[in-house]
Amino acid sequence: MSCNYDYWYFDSLFSKEQIINLNNYIEQNNDGFENKDNGAKYSDGSFKKNTIVNIIKYSKIKSLMEYQLNLIYETAQQQFGYIFFNNNENEHLLFNKYSSENLATYDFHTDLSKSDIYDIKLTFIANMSTEKYEGGKFYLFNNDVYEVKELNNPGSAIIFKSHINHKVSPVTMGERKSLAYFMKGPKFR
Repeated sequence: MSCNYDYWYFDSLFSKEQIINLNNYIEQNNDGFENKDNGAKYSDGSFKKNTIVNIIKYSKIKSLMEYQLNLIYETAQQQFGYIFFNNNENEHLLFNKYSSENLATYDFHTDLSKSDIYDIKLTFIANMSTEKYEGGKFYLFNNDVYEVKELNNPGSAIIFKSHINHKVSPVTMGERKSLAYFMKGPKFR
């Protein structure tokens, strides 16, 4: 584990075997696809991403990643000091697939809540890729654009402040896979 002011990095949070098991399970047992209208948009209404996104309830994959999610919450509370709601088994995770066939990308955006009750405080992203790919670099923008190179390694993961702009550059060869989870808590004051 390692820290940067904007994010916390986990090296090898998932083994190759765990990645394969999670990917296979999500492919076969997901709860459908993300509604495209939920994604970030440009001011002209066009979408900032062109990915395939499977959604799955945490309760379905809890046995495959309970240790990792507990570690993430513990680290988040210690390193960021935010107050979070208890880990909810009905929350969804997003399994993102970025293919080189359409130069899949997700332009700069933030992860925000439209709720009057809670905020998305941190975003968790894990690299779940099983094959080599090119492109698909993850960037944060906080006064300057910089690549989070640690996230290029399959099995690695980060948690970062959800209000910070972030993006994934186009995948130019192969397929990049990631798992995303939004860590929620009471509204910031």
